[in-house]
Amino acid sequence: SEIANFYRNLMLKRKDKGMKIRVLANKGMKYIYEKAHDKFHLETIHNRYTSFNFPQGIVIVKDKVIIMNWKNKPTAILITSSQIAEQFRTFFYELYNKGES
Repeated sequence: SEIANFYRNLMLKRKDKGMKIRVLANKGMKYIYEKAHDKFHLETIHNRYTSFNFPQGIVIVKDKVIIMNWKNKPTAILITSSQIAEQFRTFFYELYNKGES
């Protein structure tokens, strides 16, 4: 699908730049997520799963936060702010560190 290709390309670009890739998903999506990605993808990134429901499609890189919505008309919002990026990063790691592999 178009969304899977987008994330696959994003993951490869981040991997090429030597970035650590961490993904947090809801436990209910684990089967779907792992079925949708190939072995290379699953071995390249660090996945964790949580029972907490949170918005999907959030990417945090340096001082940027990208919020994406793929429903109906694909939309993305880019926020450039070190303070906001740090708040999202702190929130992400709170959930990530409590998540299960």
